[in-house]
Amino acid sequence: MLATLSKPGDFAKITQGVNPLKYVTKLTGWCEDITGNGIMQRDFRWSTTNRVRSAWTPLSNENLQAVILNSADDLYVDFRFTLISTGVVTINSVEVTFEQTDDAKDPYLGYVPPLTVADKGNISNLSKISNFTFRPYDVNPAVVLFKELSYTVNQMFGHDVLYARAVPMERGKDVVLHEWTLYDVEDPICIKALVPDNEFPDSKISFGPAGLDFEMPFEIHIVKEYFESIFGIGTGPQKRDIIYFPLTNRIYEIESSYLFKGIMQNEIYWKIALMKYEPKSNRYEPQDLREMFTELTHDTIREFGEEVKLESAQDVNIQQFDQKVGSRDYDPIRLSLNDNLKISRYNLQNYSNLLSETQYDLSSIFNQALTNQPTAVEYRASVDFPATSDRSLSMWFKEVKSAGTAYKDSVRGYISVGTAGEKITPVTFTISAKRNYAVGSYLKITRFNGLCLYGTIASVTPITNGYTYVIGVKNEIIQYLNTYFTNWASSFTTTGYYCEQTSEQILFNGWSNLNTGWKISLFASRYFVFTDASKEYVYILNNSLIEDYWYALYLNISNFFRQITLDLWVRKWNDQSPQPEMTTNLENIYSNTISNIGQYDRSANINYRLNAGKLSITNLRFYNKTETDSAKQILMLNQVIVQDAEYAIIVDNSTDRLKLPFIAKTK
Repeated sequence: MLATLSKPGDFAKITQGVNPLKYVTKLTGWCEDITGNGIMQRDFRWSTTNRVRSAWTPLSNENLQAVILNSADDLYVDFRFTLISTGVVTINSVEVTFEQTDDAKDPYLGYVPPLTVADKGNISNLSKISNFTFRPYDVNPAVVLFKELSYTVNQMFGHDVLYARAVPMERGKDVVLHEWTLYDVEDPICIKALVPDNEFPDSKISFGPAGLDFEMPFEIHIVKEYFESIFGIGTGPQKRDIIYFPLTNRIYEIESSYLFKGIMQNEIYWKIALMKYEPKSNRYEPQDLREMFTELTHDTIREFGEEVKLESAQDVNIQQFDQKVGSRDYDPIRLSLNDNLKISRYNLQNYSNLLSETQYDLSSIFNQALTNQPTAVEYRASVDFPATSDRSLSMWFKEVKSAGTAYKDSVRGYISVGTAGEKITPVTFTISAKRNYAVGSYLKITRFNGLCLYGTIASVTPITNGYTYVIGVKNEIIQYLNTYFTNWASSFTTTGYYCEQTSEQILFNGWSNLNTGWKISLFASRYFVFTDASKEYVYILNNSLIEDYWYALYLNISNFFRQITLDLWVRKWNDQSPQPEMTTNLENIYSNTISNIGQYDRSANINYRLNAGKLSITNLRFYNKTETDSAKQILMLNQVIVQDAEYAIIVDNSTDRLKLPFIAKTK
């Protein structure tokens, strides 16, 4: 049994750990052994490096078979099962099925690593006691017998601990000093460790020149074969790995380790020397692990957080805080700013975190009558997006009212839907008001029950006391309305519709007049549309955005995984609430991944820019990598100083321009 899910929301992440599949040419499907009466959601993700993974995708044979693989690469496949109804579900086993090259016919190369469960929720850990192979009546060599006895003793009599490996990061390689400087901590796994003579150190605290410490030394043992069965052949405990003993409620990290040789000089078990755990700046820990440690310990960040924040604020990031940002002569980020663009001053807070002091008010130069809105900001970064690269975009934005008058007219009778075309479906309706909107502009139709759609005006026909309009609506929107609003366009529904003019709100623009590049836009406060030369990808919100309310957007565009993922976040803290939630955490209100897209070159011979619109934007970051981890997205959206600035193409905090009068030199 892998895991038991007993209440809605329980989930289990099942992974093969550090052991990759080899020589895989194609994923063909999966097989599972699951018992119970609950309804589950199944997802999977994959990777070739065990560090950067694709976004979670619904588990289906079609999606598995759509993954394009190179047999020369390693392959890691993770599963996630989520209980979305009442009931109890037991996950007994799950396996991915695949095809391999002839090289995998060798028994060792064709090894299929066992799946394990990440330590999430009420997950039962796997037991390998069933693999006990000690057979006293077999004539086994003494060495094998000794190793199997050692393995069994470790499995049966070891203490349960949470073990989190600190794995070196590729970008932390120092070829001069011959060492690794950056480490990424993996999710903890429950394993068993032996304590010599079962004697734990005394609980008293030692006082040393470097601060408080545990009584040392503290030595533990882990059998070599047992460790490799969990983390992979050739692995071993390393310095900086983290170990938590629930029995003593103490957190340690490994100071040193070496292999002890026993019978016939064979390597039997690891001797591990432990020291008190302390957070390190070069060791990145997942947010859930860090929060668990925070609850168990008191560190300097928790006790002196405000002082640490003040010191960190003094650090200078060249791209964000260059003294020339906003200069009239040379701005390292922005090539030009519209002279009429208003940069508003407003303290955008997230509880104790000040996100922004200035924002671009794009509505200050917006003109509803224009088809092509003027450029508000032009960046120095050009639209360079080859088919071998990934990109991600994050920002804080809100919709604002435009200065002009917005007319909202009742629709006469019912709405008629025509025959669907390749991309759009014609929708016909009539209004009594004499609004002769131009062909090619956008109209939005809403209803009190939450219905909302928009389309491009295809034709306008004057009639007695009004106009008849035909608009082209994207097929994805029509399918969504047919699913969630039955009989919305029929003679059964003839009242409550309202029509008004709307416009495209471009959040980030890298689209050229030659139909090259890409852009992300917002329509009718509900529909995000990603546009490139191949297609328009539509993301439909369940509810319309609230006017004058701040949202955080994170967009991932991955050519490697052939996915485009849109995440929308809001602050959990609300200063208008009578009892605001005292947290800087964010709530994900929308997340959707469109998979199996093409690997396209989205470059264009222009620069990135922001156009006028009914929007206010700040803290815009554009990276040359993706980030699908929710915890890391929250961290990055809360940052004022970008920590991973080396990956940033654009970091724009909407800083105001330096406005000083020109004073000529006098003789």
